Amino acid sequence: VSSIPLNANDDVCAAVVMMTMAFSVSSDRVASAARSVAPVSGETLGTGISVLLGSYQGVDAEQGIADLESSVVACPDGVEVSDDFKVSAVKSLDAPDVGDDAVAFRLVGGLNGDDTPAAYTVVRSGTNLAMFYAVSLTDPKTVAVPDEVVSAQVAKLEKTSG
Repeated sequence: VSSIPLNANDDVCAAVVMMTMAFSVSSDRVASAARSVAPVSGETLGTGISVLLGSYQGVDAEQGIADLESSVVACPDGVEVSDDFKVSAVKSLDAPDVGDDAVAFRLVGGLNGDDTPAAYTVVRSGTNLAMFYAVSLTDPKTVAVPDEVVSAQVAKLEKTSG
């Protein structure tokens, strides 16, 4: 997190920034895999969803999701990351009841003054994190990561990781 340039007086928003810029809660990820999908029909038409599975050592996953949850709560007005990148708002969302811990939030921000809403859901299962990111072309103000996508992917993760 220390390599992320924050122009704020304290780094209470650092975990949100790390998730936004690096799609991670820690730079200590030991393995990862990623996928992106764009549904072609149904309620999520026009929503792009990315999923990253990250494996961490020891308590890194547990500490990372705890830091992210604290950061979401403590950073509702966003943060200026750099002259070109700003997060203008962060709002906690209801996280699905899956895994060992989960946090969900919507943020508004972007490069060069662009305020694009995006949604994140992060689920911890043991030392693994499933991180979901969604943007919507059709309904950006209410974008959310669909719970059914999170539940299905976390079930697969838990089945394969024991």
